[in-house]
Amino acid sequence: MSQLTVIKERIRTITNLSQVTKAMEMVTRTKINKIRQNFNNAKNYQTWLTRIFTQISVQVKKPEAVSAQPSEKYCLAFFAHKGFCGGFNDKLLAKLRIVLDNEKMENSRGAALWLLGRANAKWNYYVKQAYTILEAAEKNYQAETAPLVAEIAGKILAGQKIEVYLAYNELLSVLEQSPVIKKIYPLDDSTLPDTEYNQSVPREIILEPAGEIIYPEILRAYLSACLDKAYWESAAGEYYARLVSMQSANKNARLILQKLTLQYNKTRQMRITQELSEVVSAFDVLRALENKEA
Repeated sequence: MSQLTVIKERIRTITNLSQVTKAMEMVTRTKINKIRQNFNNAKNYQTWLTRIFTQISVQVKKPEAVSAQPSEKYCLAFFAHKGFCGGFNDKLLAKLRIVLDNEKMENSRGAALWLLGRANAKWNYYVKQAYTILEAAEKNYQAETAPLVAEIAGKILAGQKIEVYLAYNELLSVLEQSPVIKKIYPLDDSTLPDTEYNQSVPREIILEPAGEIIYPEILRAYLSACLDKAYWESAAGEYYARLVSMQSANKNARLILQKLTLQYNKTRQMRITQELSEVVSAFDVLRALENKEA
């Protein structure tokens, strides 16, 4: 196969890949606004529900857990549902592995681990313990996670010591997503959205119906709201990471095509020059032979 043919095949391949990445970039741009709106709605809802849950939990007498028993920990990690998003999963997996290894060193019993997203071969490499996979697509993720929320809420209401953590990529900006692991239960100062309710003068709150009746429903709603917020924040970060990856891929494809086109033109010109030189040389030889015969 000639060098020109090889270069033409490479140009054709890069062009086809560029068309795919351009199409994926367009699709990502059309969906990203909706995903970002869902994240903003989930964030605002979770913020206000956390405030309400904080007020009610202070007044309601909850079942006391046995102080001697160790805490049972739940960890929900949110990963990408599609590919082509760079190191979106790798950064979170690396941080999750460090936390899980430290947990095993401190306690013989590890946390119950749930991984939400498309299954990846790297999960087994980084996570050296048993875990449960939830596909958790956008249309039915609440139905898939509802049994888990009900299980955690049931154990809390039964008086067991439960700690709940969410691991996901926090959306800092369009270009930056940072992996974080946040505790959403039990509540502490870092869990609260702001310090509005850490005031020296407590507010008088009247609950109707009684707080003991409201608390179980508010607890389930609070856990679901925290999960929703983390889910949509992770989804928004995934789409932004994919958008940046596709833009970078398109830019690299253009640069490669420019270099290949230049290389193809130079090679073609060299081939033409070589063929012309061979033709001229042949004519010189024929002319020399004719002169010799004459």
